[in-house]
Amino acid sequence: MYSTMFIFRKHEFEKHGRCATEDPAIKNQHGYFKFGIDLMKKLNLLETLMKNNITPHDSKQYETTNLQSVLKKEFGYNGSLKCTEIRKKPNVRRLEEVRICLNVSHNYTDCPTPGNCLNKFIFP
Repeated sequence: MYSTMFIFRKHEFEKHGRCATEDPAIKNQHGYFKFGIDLMKKLNLLETLMKNNITPHDSKQYETTNLQSVLKKEFGYNGSLKCTEIRKKPNVRRLEEVRICLNVSHNYTDCPTPGNCLNKFIFP
Protein backbone atom coordinates (compact mmCIF):
# COMPACT_ATOMS: atom_id res chain seq x y z
CA MET A 1 0.00 0.00 0.00
CA TYR A 2 2.75 2.46 0.93
CA SER A 3 6.14 2.27 -0.74
CA THR A 4 8.11 3.27 2.33
CA MET A 5 7.63 3.62 6.05
CA PHE A 6 8.28 7.35 5.63
CA ILE A 7 5.28 7.71 3.31
CA PHE A 8 3.09 5.69 5.69
CA ARG A 9 4.12 7.78 8.70
CA LYS A 10 3.56 10.99 6.74
CA HIS A 11 0.08 9.83 5.72
CA GLU A 12 -0.87 8.84 9.29
CA PHE A 13 0.41 12.10 10.70
CA GLU A 14 -1.40 14.18 8.06
CA LYS A 15 -4.65 12.30 8.69
CA HIS A 16 -4.59 11.85 12.47
CA GLY A 17 -1.86 13.94 14.05
CA ARG A 18 -1.97 17.36 12.44
CA CYS A 19 -4.02 18.94 15.27
CA ALA A 20 -1.57 17.52 17.83
CA THR A 21 1.12 19.97 16.71
CA GLU A 22 -0.59 22.63 18.81
CA ASP A 23 0.36 20.55 21.86
CA PRO A 24 3.83 21.56 23.12
CA ALA A 25 4.49 17.97 24.24
CA ILE A 26 4.05 16.72 20.67
CA LYS A 27 5.07 19.55 18.29
CA ASN A 28 5.78 17.50 15.14
CA GLN A 29 5.58 14.13 13.41
CA HIS A 30 8.36 12.63 15.55
CA GLY A 31 6.69 13.82 18.76
CA TYR A 32 3.34 12.47 17.62
CA PHE A 33 4.65 8.96 17.03
CA LYS A 34 6.81 9.01 20.16
CA PHE A 35 3.77 9.98 22.22
CA GLY A 36 1.78 7.12 20.67
CA ILE A 37 4.50 4.54 21.31
CA ASP A 38 5.00 5.73 24.89
CA LEU A 39 1.25 5.53 25.49
CA MET A 40 1.08 2.05 23.98
CA LYS A 41 3.82 0.88 26.36
CA LYS A 42 2.15 2.53 29.35
CA LEU A 43 -1.28 1.03 28.62
CA ASN A 44 0.02 -2.45 27.77
CA LEU A 45 -3.42 -3.46 26.52
CA LEU A 46 -2.56 -7.06 25.73
CA GLU A 47 -1.38 -7.70 29.28
CA THR A 48 -4.46 -5.93 30.64
CA LEU A 49 -6.78 -8.04 28.50
CA MET A 50 -5.01 -11.28 29.36
CA LYS A 51 -5.09 -10.46 33.07
CA ASN A 52 -8.87 -10.24 32.65
CA ASN A 53 -9.16 -13.56 30.77
CA ILE A 54 -9.48 -12.06 27.31
CA THR A 55 -6.76 -13.89 25.41
CA PRO A 56 -6.04 -14.24 21.71
CA HIS A 57 -7.85 -17.26 20.26
CA ASP A 58 -8.87 -18.18 16.71
CA SER A 59 -12.46 -19.08 17.44
CA LYS A 60 -13.46 -18.21 21.01
CA GLN A 61 -16.01 -15.41 21.10
CA TYR A 62 -15.98 -12.73 23.77
CA GLU A 63 -18.80 -10.51 24.94
CA THR A 64 -18.36 -6.89 23.91
CA THR A 65 -19.87 -5.73 27.20
CA ASN A 66 -17.25 -7.75 29.09
CA LEU A 67 -14.38 -6.02 27.29
CA GLN A 68 -15.99 -2.62 27.83
CA SER A 69 -16.27 -3.45 31.56
CA VAL A 70 -12.58 -4.36 31.67
CA LEU A 71 -11.62 -1.03 30.08
CA LYS A 72 -13.82 0.87 32.52
CA LYS A 73 -12.37 -1.04 35.49
CA GLU A 74 -8.72 -0.72 34.41
CA PHE A 75 -8.69 2.82 33.02
CA GLY A 76 -11.77 4.41 34.58
CA TYR A 77 -13.39 5.32 31.27
CA ASN A 78 -15.28 3.79 28.37
CA GLY A 79 -13.21 2.77 25.38
CA SER A 80 -14.25 2.27 21.78
CA LEU A 81 -13.97 -1.08 19.98
CA LYS A 82 -13.54 -1.48 16.24
CA CYS A 83 -14.40 -4.82 14.67
CA THR A 84 -14.54 -6.13 11.11
CA GLU A 85 -16.78 -8.81 9.70
CA ILE A 86 -15.08 -12.06 8.75
CA ARG A 87 -15.65 -13.24 5.18
CA LYS A 88 -17.77 -16.35 4.91
CA LYS A 89 -18.84 -15.86 8.54
CA PRO A 90 -21.28 -12.94 8.37
CA ASN A 91 -22.28 -13.14 12.03
CA VAL A 92 -18.73 -13.21 13.39
CA ARG A 93 -16.69 -10.08 13.97
CA ARG A 94 -12.96 -9.81 14.61
CA LEU A 95 -11.60 -7.26 17.08
CA GLU A 96 -9.30 -4.91 15.15
CA GLU A 97 -8.77 -1.96 17.49
CA VAL A 98 -9.22 -1.03 21.11
CA ARG A 99 -9.33 2.74 21.37
CA ILE A 100 -8.57 4.56 24.60
CA CYS A 101 -9.50 8.23 24.35
CA LEU A 102 -7.59 11.16 25.83
CA ASN A 103 -8.51 14.78 26.34
CA VAL A 104 -6.23 17.68 25.37
CA SER A 105 -4.41 17.38 28.71
CA HIS A 106 -3.56 13.73 27.92
CA ASN A 107 -5.91 12.38 30.59
CA TYR A 108 -8.20 9.44 29.88
CA THR A 109 -11.76 10.33 28.96
CA ASP A 110 -14.81 8.45 27.72
CA CYS A 111 -14.69 7.76 24.00
CA PRO A 112 -17.59 9.41 22.16
CA THR A 113 -18.91 6.08 20.79
CA PRO A 114 -18.62 2.48 21.98
CA GLY A 115 -17.58 1.29 18.52
CA ASN A 116 -19.06 -1.24 16.11
CA CYS A 117 -18.40 -4.67 17.62
CA LEU A 118 -22.05 -5.60 18.20
CA ASN A 119 -22.56 -8.26 20.92
CA LYS A 120 -19.62 -10.63 20.41
CA PHE A 121 -16.23 -10.76 18.72
CA ILE A 122 -13.21 -13.01 18.30
CA PHE A 123 -9.71 -11.87 19.25
CA PRO A 124 -7.26 -13.85 17.06
